[in-house]
Amino acid sequence: MSTNLSLYQSYLLRLWRESINGEWRASLQNVSTGQCRYFASLSQLCNFLEETTRQPLRVWTEIESPAED
Repeated sequence: MSTNLSLYQSYLLRLWRESINGEWRASLQNVSTGQCRYFASLSQLCNFLEETTRQPLRVWTEIESPAED
């Protein structure tokens, strides 16, 4: 069983407004897991990214890694 360091994170970012003058909304979809998170403002999105990148590197094994097609 090999061990890998998670040195990067990949997300699909979507941005939209619900009205012309409305606040920007956002969603991030984790490319590896498919998990999606929604944000009511760009500041919430930035806070999430800052918090996520402050955490120590996570070590995972092949068993925990995403299945490859």
